Amino acid sequence: MSGPPRINDTVHNQLDMTWSNSLDVKKQPWKTALGFVVLLAAVLLLTQVVPFALSSHTEGDTSRAEEIILPDPADEAFGVYLADVYPSGSDLVLAMDLVKNTFRKEFHNCALLSLTYDGEFSNSLSEELLARYDSAGVEKGPFVLTTAFTTGENPPAGLEPNTTYDSYQWVLADTGGSGEEAVALLDRGLSLLSGEG
Repeated sequence: MSGPPRINDTVHNQLDMTWSNSLDVKKQPWKTALGFVVLLAAVLLLTQVVPFALSSHTEGDTSRAEEIILPDPADEAFGVYLADVYPSGSDLVLAMDLVKNTFRKEFHNCALLSLTYDGEFSNSLSEELLARYDSAGVEKGPFVLTTAFTTGENPPAGLEPNTTYDSYQWVLADTGGSGEEAVALLDRGLSLLSGEG
């Protein structure tokens, strides 16, 4: 007597493979639907969210900024005095360029209205500046520029939208370097120093 016929291992493996393939066919529509949803989400992200994010953070505008230096270096009464003062005219030009470049990069949705160096104001803060920034590794003492600017919608953190700020302070100093590295930005902020700008 022989026992029941045995199913050949090869036939058994073929049946497993057929059964496995039939399960994959059933999963195919689900995978296709998931793929479509992922593709749709990617298209929406690229066409709706990215342009909105880019348009809501425009570069800071410095094109209409008025540059003011007090006392006026063109005033002949101050000509001899200004030749020996710090910061020099070239330091002020570099400092103003550095502030404008920083403003463009970091003050998105804002417009710079004015950029002022008031020698009397900056000199009145010299003791406070030296005490606060003495360890900054600069060749000469720090000086202050003040700016006035307006914010638009979605300004940088810490600033209110649609607001005008006067006397935003920028602390800079001569580094002893050359070219654009001759002046460094040490600090900036609202009411940074005790004086009024």
